[in-house]
Amino acid sequence: MDSFTLQWSEELGSGWPDLDEEHRHFIALSKGLMKSIVDRRELPEIRKNLQLLLKASLLHFEHEEKILQGQGYPELAFHVLEHRSISQHIDEILEAAHDHATMYQWIDSALAIERMLAEHLLLADSNYRPYLRSLISLSEFPGSCDTVANQSEWPAMAQGERCGERNSQE
Repeated sequence: MDSFTLQWSEELGSGWPDLDEEHRHFIALSKGLMKSIVDRRELPEIRKNLQLLLKASLLHFEHEEKILQGQGYPELAFHVLEHRSISQHIDEILEAAHDHATMYQWIDSALAIERMLAEHLLLADSNYRPYLRSLISLSEFPGSCDTVANQSEWPAMAQGERCGERNSQE
């Protein structure tokens, strides 16, 4: 089963523990949904796993938006629009699924939703990862700033200067 499901890797990490934990949780819920489908569980279990995935995803969208807003992410408006588009598409899929009489149609709907959410994690969220990583505390490194908000300051830090301070001999 694991060969066709999403796997966590550090490349998916934003460096923000809360977001990374939510993404790990999403992956675990996604695997649970996929397992219930592959194991040919009853429709109520598949629906339950789908609802868990959806609830966690929608709560995550809201939390992610708050973090990105708080950190001044310049592409926030576009990311929020992507979240709204996904939410609307999920609603449309679920509305159509309620009319489906067969388990196979429900499974197809669940797979479409899982795929859409996984693609968002892999593609759209990758747009903000470099930005958030650039804000990570570097206090564990001697002579570093508490926060580096601009990667252009990194070369100066590598030369032993502190952020915002430049050699007075310049």
